[in-house]
Amino acid sequence: MRMRVLLLLALVGCGHKPKPGESVAEVCKVENNHKDVFVSGYLNPPVLMIGCEQSCMVELVPTTSERYGLSLFFPVGTGPRTMAPVHVATGGSPGEVEELPADALKLVADDGKVVTPGDVVRIHGTVDVDDDRGTIQCAMHQPSSVVAL
Repeated sequence: MRMRVLLLLALVGCGHKPKPGESVAEVCKVENNHKDVFVSGYLNPPVLMIGCEQSCMVELVPTTSERYGLSLFFPVGTGPRTMAPVHVATGGSPGEVEELPADALKLVADDGKVVTPGDVVRIHGTVDVDDDRGTIQCAMHQPSSVVAL
């Protein structure tokens, strides 16, 4: 019984802990608008995606159970800091929703490693933060660094 309790405690303690000042909550503040920042967290697929042929988006979130955080935009390509394209589904009924597997979203890190939703990354770039009547919108376009942690 004692061994099970210790194992459970060890599992509860696991998870990503950003460096001070690098959490999504700390970075996504209006006072950081247009600042060069580092931020880390989990990649998450967007809530809704039509497809991406030239530029793709993923969310950077503090925990895997969260849906919204820092919206990251990357060009489509095969080199570092690019994403594989996601093609629009064809042949379905108008308005039909097709669930996209999480591994369909592939981001190439600086070292060439492919990361997908659920992976932890550290991002560097200029953040855009806007307070739209109490709702914070936070985004980063073409980050200058992506490191898998």
